[in-house]
Amino acid sequence: LRRDRRICAYCGGRADTVDHILPRCRGGGDTWFNLAAACQPCNGRKGDRTPQEAGMTMIREPFEPKDRDRFRAAPVAELI
Repeated sequence: LRRDRRICAYCGGRADTVDHILPRCRGGGDTWFNLAAACQPCNGRKGDRTPQEAGMTMIREPFEPKDRDRFRAAPVAELI
């Protein structure tokens, strides 16, 4: 969630869940490129489908953070 600044990858709202772009039940793993922050309504709407199958567009692509960003302490505001 912190990598995506708690912004839903589908609607731009406040994200409170982590979505597997290729669902785990279909072989999707816990990798930087398969995980995206999502709000509960978007994550539920997508379900066990890919974004394309669900008719949803991602507003940003997942990425692997640079080493210096991975271990950066989050500002207090991001933790609340």
